[in-house]
Amino acid sequence: MEQPELRAADADREKVAEKLRTALSEGRLDLSEFDERLQAVYAAKTYAELAPITADLPGPVPVAQSQLAVPQAGAPVPLGAPAVPLKSGFARKAIASWASTSLITTGIWGAISISTGHPIYFWPIWVILPMGAAVVAKLIKGSDHEEHERSEREQRRALRDERRRERRD
Repeated sequence: MEQPELRAADADREKVAEKLRTALSEGRLDLSEFDERLQAVYAAKTYAELAPITADLPGPVPVAQSQLAVPQAGAPVPLGAPAVPLKSGFARKAIASWASTSLITTGIWGAISISTGHPIYFWPIWVILPMGAAVVAKLIKGSDHEEHERSEREQRRALRDERRRERRD
């Protein structure tokens, strides 16, 4: 950025935003700092306003020097290792939702069975199994990442719309 007084384009802001995303994924920024900096990126009008946002972040690090573990192509995933860590918010919410739905439907079945005086057909299985399969599939697929990207896209869209409104005024 040779001339800091020049206005930055959307492509320039996207490059800085991508550098912030990389820093977030490497653990150099926490989520709140990432959010603050991302808002500053989309609010920046000139190169001079963009430059300090990533001034304390390193440039691209060669793979050989990177401290991040780079998986080898075709390397097997350890058996039983979930794609989404079970400590993630998505995993906890998905499992809790499945468990509570299972308990509620089983409770309703139990109440009906008690009130009729004999056990009836265990119909909650048709709720429990498909929902459990969907939760397992999402955990394997890694939906946490999708949700993060979706919220990031929504943030960018909201900031872009806000900038457009400011330009009109």
